[in-house]
Amino acid sequence: MNIKYKILAIIYKKKNKITKFLALRNNPSNKIHGGDYYVVAGDVKKDENYEDALRREINDETGIENIIKLKHLKEVYEYKFKGKSNYLCKEHAYLVEIDGDVKNLSSKYTGFKWLGKNNFTKTIQWDNDKKDLIEILKPI
Repeated sequence: MNIKYKILAIIYKKKNKITKFLALRNNPSNKIHGGDYYVVAGDVKKDENYEDALRREINDETGIENIIKLKHLKEVYEYKFKGKSNYLCKEHAYLVEIDGDVKNLSSKYTGFKWLGKNNFTKTIQWDNDKKDLIEILKPI
């Protein structure tokens, strides 16, 4: 079975002691992810390390460039891709603090929201147990 290495970025920002998390709405016409809210995720190219892929994907999908802090969560999610191809994904998860806002949203999204922690965990599509997501976000 082929393996694809991927990154996942839970993006947040702090302003006036309030933390907000970025939820991106996939285009409803997308047959796999249509209409649900997700975080930035993508493939790691052969010539990239995980952090380079993370920065590229964040910029490609949101236009965000000003990353303050990256924290690798030591979480590697493994799952079989839901599409036509048969391959295993190994996805490295990161918390990413940014300064600024979405500048240039990718065409695969129709919108975005900045949400507080509770609304974010309720809104975001998370294929693993939501308790894992709540634990990940506890220190923030």
